[in-house]
Amino acid sequence: MRSTGARRRALRSLLVRGKAAEQAELAKSLAESGHVVSQSTISRDLRYLGAVKDRDGRYRLGSLNDRSDHPKDPDRRLSKAINTYAVSIEASANLVVMKTFPGAASVVASALDAALETGEIGDALGTVAGDDTVLVVATQPTGGRNVKKQLERIGEMV
Repeated sequence: MRSTGARRRALRSLLVRGKAAEQAELAKSLAESGHVVSQSTISRDLRYLGAVKDRDGRYRLGSLNDRSDHPKDPDRRLSKAINTYAVSIEASANLVVMKTFPGAASVVASALDAALETGEIGDALGTVAGDDTVLVVATQPTGGRNVKKQLERIGEMV
């Protein structure tokens, strides 16, 4: 069984490449890449990604010019969360520790987890949040520095 994030990345890729299709066609394309899903799952994923239906009944991402204006866009949400709440980001081995303002760690971790689902942070496994600290675990034993750089770039902290 493949993960929700992998399935959504595959669906987003189909939409980005202009494979704007009806749900049945999208389901067939996803099944060919190993993601067997029901119509209701595709519908939820399309809604999550901010896809819209054209007059022809075919799907595309929410904005023709720039998807980042969509309020549910996980990448924009993470950028805003880091810019608003992050105080510092440090890395060690496969860990990244992000300090936030008190009470804000769960907001940042939630945004980070949503961005992980889209593949924006490809080198991270997940997060753990306290009150003012977010722990991010990198996929590689020495990947903390790389994840730190990605987070700084996304949050425009460099």
